[in-house]
Amino acid sequence: MHNFCKSLQNNSIDFAVIVNNRGREISGHGDYNLNDDKKHMMFMGLVLEMSMRKDLNNIEGEIDYIAAKRKNHMIMSIPYGENLLIVFARPNEDPIKIVEFVRSREHFRWV
Repeated sequence: MHNFCKSLQNNSIDFAVIVNNRGREISGHGDYNLNDDKKHMMFMGLVLEMSMRKDLNNIEGEIDYIAAKRKNHMIMSIPYGENLLIVFARPNEDPIKIVEFVRSREHFRWV
């Protein structure tokens, strides 16, 4: 999984991490300037948001991704099997292109 996260880092993506359903980092690559406690809190919040939104899967279909554009990054949550892939992309990138890039990676198709 580390190689998968590493393969995502490019001119558009600064940081990629795979977290479990408790927000614990399984694998990651890149640097994000938060201490471990703050990162874990953020990851838990993103996992919780994804979990809550999945309640509508039977009505609206499965979630493809969730994106939040902030001043310094666009933070994207992408379901990754039983886990969650979190991508920190440059804020002016097209989220659809980012998702297409992520899904085009060989390892993503194994999940």
